[in-house]
Amino acid sequence: MNESERPMTRRDCMAWLARASAALVCAEAVAPVAAAEALNLLNLRNDSARLLTSPDAIVTRTKAGLACFSTICTHRHNKLEVGKDGVITCPVHDSIFDLSGKPISGPATQPLPQFGIAVNDDGDITIDVSKSAPQGTRTPLPDWARGGK
Repeated sequence: MNESERPMTRRDCMAWLARASAALVCAEAVAPVAAAEALNLLNLRNDSARLLTSPDAIVTRTKAGLACFSTICTHRHNKLEVGKDGVITCPVHDSIFDLSGKPISGPATQPLPQFGIAVNDDGDITIDVSKSAPQGTRTPLPDWARGGK
């Protein structure tokens, strides 16, 4: 019996599954990650923050535009929360971050890392956590979302 006619053993199956899993992880690591939750400007009010679960990110909207941040506190690396009022806080040591990712109170002294974010003319938001963005940058809003002048 040659190799192609041999039945697959449990060891062969486990090795195949391990290779397939590794390929999937590598593919996800290089592909841009878009928000699994449908995120649109119409669902994100001005001067607010939204905690996403897929990918783990915090999106903020101000009149200056959009920004996307890490969900991990820069003080002791705890998971951040976004309250109903849109305030970004660390529940462990009470650090508070503003909508530009800068700490405004608590023990955290470093701003949150920023990720890539884009918005199309329809208001659909795409996040790329594999790309970092310079601190303090904002992605401009489409003309229709900027409001009256």
